[in-house]
Amino acid sequence: LGPLLGAALYAVAPALPFAADAASYLASAVCIGLLRLPRLPRRRRPAVNAPAPSPERALLRELTAGLTEIRRSPFLRYTLANAALVNFAFGGIVLTLMTQGADSGSGPVHNSVIIATSGIGSLLGALAAARAGRAFAPRALVLTVCWSTALLTPLLAVPAPLPFTATVTALCCLAPPAANTVITAARLSTVPDELQGRVQSACTVLPALIVPFGPLASGLLLDHLPAGAVLLANAAILLLLAIVSTTSAGLRRIPDLREPSRPTGSRTPSAVA
Repeated sequence: LGPLLGAALYAVAPALPFAADAASYLASAVCIGLLRLPRLPRRRRPAVNAPAPSPERALLRELTAGLTEIRRSPFLRYTLANAALVNFAFGGIVLTLMTQGADSGSGPVHNSVIIATSGIGSLLGALAAARAGRAFAPRALVLTVCWSTALLTPLLAVPAPLPFTATVTALCCLAPPAANTVITAARLSTVPDELQGRVQSACTVLPALIVPFGPLASGLLLDHLPAGAVLLANAAILLLLAIVSTTSAGLRRIPDLREPSRPTGSRTPSAVA
């Protein structure tokens, strides 16, 4: 819903989306300030003769525990690479589409429509994510998302009217929520409870560090290449991700968390009673 609201506010006044974003952070800070967490049980004290680890080593071990778990798991390493490549490619694609809008005669309308349709696609995809996760095996669903995105993004480079570009943008944003859902659920089910926070933080922060480099690389390419060529370059990254995903041993290890279907003709105990 964020892109939809942002586009609507931007059409009224360019400063309004930033004011709304600041207000959302303020509301988040108030909510966090009102949280009351339960008291955690005290940790068992080490034996008197056991040497206590230095604060520096203890902090370093806490910070690297999530990375150590990711390094041990092929599935977690795949999810990290998947998120990093997607962030890099889509960051460049968004910048290139916005640049095309700025160069066109209807810049604000072009960019608002692109942002709004991407939000519509993501929203519809999120609404269908649970049903898709129950209908398809996790690996098949992730591969479907990877290949559909890789095959759709080159269409953005086709010189076409705005409705066509907006439709392709919405379709590109339609499938990823389902893949994110099954990947996140699988990650939660495979990581030990005591490492959940550390692994989730690492899987969130590390791919986010890649985000600025996508627009940076595309911006440098736009100085020397037409927008269509830059879009195709980013589409090639997504095609590489689809190929890697198809052959990835880590993705083959994604757990299937769907409930087993009942055999045809079987009856529940209540029905028998």
